[in-house]
Amino acid sequence: MTQFREAFAAYIAATNTHDFDRVAQFIDPEATYWFGSQCHERIEKIRAAFEHAWAVVADEVYEVRDCRWLVETDGFAVVTYQYQWRGVVQGAVRTGGGLGTNVLKVCAGRCRVVHEHLSPQTAGLQSTPDAAGHLERPSATHQSSRA
Repeated sequence: MTQFREAFAAYIAATNTHDFDRVAQFIDPEATYWFGSQCHERIEKIRAAFEHAWAVVADEVYEVRDCRWLVETDGFAVVTYQYQWRGVVQGAVRTGGGLGTNVLKVCAGRCRVVHEHLSPQTAGLQSTPDAAGHLERPSATHQSSRA
């Protein structure tokens, strides 16, 4: 079952390259991603969301911690985690974070993400808001930058 853990770690590392072609190898073409209140279905829309985030948040570094593998079978796995990001938005260093859930499945012999859900940090859980108090990945309107 470590195949899912290794694939997830490689997916996060690929995210930090800011090269969606590297990220895409870990995503099922029919995947569904939920970022904040936005839904992105299929790889083309997911690509647009990632590339928008990277355009808005320069030099972004994305990290996950406290991974809890809720289910791991031969065919699929579910992981929940806390995420943190930091980068430069409109010339200012910003940070944020929240909660994530990923569903990974073996597709064509490879572990791929079939669903990702990122939401802002909720009250009562540890968080480190940026100077403006934002916990989500910001866009020009301070919403999730992947949204």
